[in-house]
Amino acid sequence: MFKLFFSLALLAGVNATALAAADVNPFNWLASRSAPPCSIKPGVRSSRSDLVQFGGISASISAQSTRDESNACEQTASVWVTKGGVSMQVNLPDAANNTFSIIDFAPDASLILLHKTKTFALPGEDAGDEISLLSPESSALRWVSTKQLIGLGNCSTLVEPEGFLGPRQLVFLTSPSLVAAKGVPSCADRPKMLALDLATRKVFEPPAAISMIKNGRRLGGPLLSCQTDPDLAGACYSIRGRVGLGPNGLTMRLWQVGTEKMMNLGEGMLPDELSSLVTPGTRVYANMIVCPLASGIPRTQPTVCIESASHYQQEKITTRQAGMKAPAKAGAADQGASH
Repeated sequence: MFKLFFSLALLAGVNATALAAADVNPFNWLASRSAPPCSIKPGVRSSRSDLVQFGGISASISAQSTRDESNACEQTASVWVTKGGVSMQVNLPDAANNTFSIIDFAPDASLILLHKTKTFALPGEDAGDEISLLSPESSALRWVSTKQLIGLGNCSTLVEPEGFLGPRQLVFLTSPSLVAAKGVPSCADRPKMLALDLATRKVFEPPAAISMIKNGRRLGGPLLSCQTDPDLAGACYSIRGRVGLGPNGLTMRLWQVGTEKMMNLGEGMLPDELSSLVTPGTRVYANMIVCPLASGIPRTQPTVCIESASHYQQEKITTRQAGMKAPAKAGAADQGASH
């Protein structure tokens, strides 16, 4: 079995417990961030995830892209942890290709569960999910495959971390991969919760289901640098808008309510909280401050960055509605009443 990298000196035995899929929060992270795309002009484009706190510890993920005068661009990311007034920065690997998340805090606040996944993986595709446990007392990080941890390393199965059930107990959601490699077994015919006891290295699926509540709360919303972006192409302005997936189902588009104006959103150019509410079956209305960006591609829909958003309203949509053009005139249903 895959050799667990966590120090057994840190691990205390806790019995593993299975969860019903219905008990899991649909957003399985406390904070998440990927590096913003590289700007067209030289300069720095930066962003920060929600700031989260638990047990006297606060944490966030920051990311940036830097375009220099030679046109080279570097994308970086790091997790910031503050305890007792002392802050620690830990660099995260391969920021150009991965999205990083703070999944949960251990109930005794001794560890932070971090998650790394490919930014551009297709829905249902194995995104190379890995986790690491970060101690607020140490900057050491070692990443390990979630599939390897629970003994599904040779399977075409998605394994996503959900959080802690006990100080040394991790919970994962397993589900069939929609993009299976030829000749690789699925090992999962339906979504199922599995828990790993870090002390005994055993995976359990007890029949009793219990609810899981995240340890931690958000202290402040994500920060974007839209108003100081290197590609800023004009003054920022306020709108009521609707964000949804484009016709390809991968990129996001913004419609300004009451107009026929559609705008493109760059990867990472909107707050996490807003992004997390947009799915193939939902789109979101919100009050927003948007900033126009130079796209570098003539005769295309304008590209914007959403500096901030509030008063969300999530709307369920049909497959036929997804990727539709903006209505010529906004009716009552299109206004998206704020709350």
